[in-house]
Amino acid sequence: MRVDKTCKTCGFDSNGMCGMYTTCKEGEECDDWEASLEYYTEITKKAPWYIKEPYDRCKISYEKLLDLLQQDEQGVGVEINIYDAIEKVYELNSVELAGVLDVSIGVLGYASTQRTIPKRKRQFSSRLHIPESFFDKFLSTQLDALKKCREEFRDCYGDELIEKFKQNGYAAMEAKIEKQNAVDKIRNEKYREENQNRYQYKEMYDAI
Repeated sequence: MRVDKTCKTCGFDSNGMCGMYTTCKEGEECDDWEASLEYYTEITKKAPWYIKEPYDRCKISYEKLLDLLQQDEQGVGVEINIYDAIEKVYELNSVELAGVLDVSIGVLGYASTQRTIPKRKRQFSSRLHIPESFFDKFLSTQLDALKKCREEFRDCYGDELIEKFKQNGYAAMEAKIEKQNAVDKIRNEKYREENQNRYQYKEMYDAI
């Protein structure tokens, strides 16, 4: 997506006249350009997902957004979190991806936000049919290659088995929630027992 830094998209434009300089020419880019509200809405809506989503999640600044859009328009690869790219291209959410990879959501979260250790690189690469190097650094210019990997993955496992992988992810998440609920119940009961006398005293005090 090309960012149009001319008068017609500038917040300083006033009925076709530059509000900053009298020497500004129509169609000429300006170093002092600032996007109008209308154009800001357009570029933040139409930006490629790998630039738009980090911006929407406040992971990059507006200035960085503009820089990345220009970089992308020039054909220079924009670095993307490989797990974000996998979820987008393979059409999986994080729970389903954990099921496909046969790991817990915690393991996937660590790999996504910290680093992918060599053991997981081999495991994930084999399951998803993608090069291990993608886990070191992945660029927007490699998205087409990742789509080919997705097709190999689907051809290898088939829809039925892939759906089973995804359901395994949901089952594991439900089991984790149930386990945590049980732990919380025990902790709460223990807390109430240990503080029973204090609460009884408070109730007696409030009744007076």
